[in-house]
Amino acid sequence: MYYLVHGELREETAGELRRLLHDGTIARQKPDGQEIVESMERAVVTESGVVEWSEVCYCATPLQHERSTVYDRFFDHLTTEPVEGYQSHVGRPFLEYLDGIASGAKPEPRRAHFTVASARRGFVPGIDPFKLNQLVDDLEVERFLAGSVSEPRRT
Repeated sequence: MYYLVHGELREETAGELRRLLHDGTIARQKPDGQEIVESMERAVVTESGVVEWSEVCYCATPLQHERSTVYDRFFDHLTTEPVEGYQSHVGRPFLEYLDGIASGAKPEPRRAHFTVASARRGFVPGIDPFKLNQLVDDLEVERFLAGSVSEPRRT
C-alpha cells in the first residue's frame, strides 16, 4: 500500500542519516532498504519545515519495519496517510537539505502555521438582497438597450 508520510527531522541526527544513506547501509537493509533510500530521494522539506514523502509498504501497521529500523531514530511526529501511488511533493529536496545540515549549515527556521480569519461581509440590516438583484438586472437591461440602439448612418 502507498502512504503519504510527514515527519520532523531530528537535526542532531542529520549527519548520521546522511552517512547511512550515502554509504549504502540503509540500501542493503532487507526487505525495505532500497525503498527507504528511494523515498528519501523523493522527499522534500515543506515551507513549514516538515519532511514529506511517499512510500510503499506492505506491513500490517504502516511503515512498521521502516520505523523500527530507521525512521524512529531520525524523525519525530511521523504520520502516514494512505494514497493512490507515489505522490508529487512541493518543497526543497530533502537530500539537499540534509547535506546542508550535515555540512554544518544552519537549518532554515521552521515557519509557523498561520490562519486567516474571514471578515463578516453580510448585508446591513434593512437591505433587501432581492431588490438589489432586481436593480442589477434593470441596469443590465438599460446598458444593453443603450448599446443596441444606434444612430442611423449618414453617408
